Amino acid sequence: MLNFLADEWTAGDLDSIRGHIHRDFVLITSDGIHTREQRLNELEVVMTPGKDHGELRYSNIQVKPLTDDYVLAYGRSQLKFKDGTELGSVFSSVYINTPFGWRVILTHN
Repeated sequence: MLNFLADEWTAGDLDSIRGHIHRDFVLITSDGIHTREQRLNELEVVMTPGKDHGELRYSNIQVKPLTDDYVLAYGRSQLKFKDGTELGSVFSSVYINTPFGWRVILTHN
């Protein structure tokens, strides 16, 4: 799932990313709590066509089952931009298994 998300990000495919975010999604950052709609609005700005939104990669991924329908994934994410700038962070995400596949429901960056 994370490799697929990284490929979608790098390709700038916001519609595909949107489809993998659960309707009850919450993002927790140092800026506060962001709902699914807030996060998608932020991504629309970041992923404006023609802008460099970076190449996304994940590493040191650990996945732990929480129940039959929930898993916790955590590790490092890194965005590399065309000018050589790199932004890295540590993240944790909870995924829920739905009839349409795994969807991210909570992320902490």
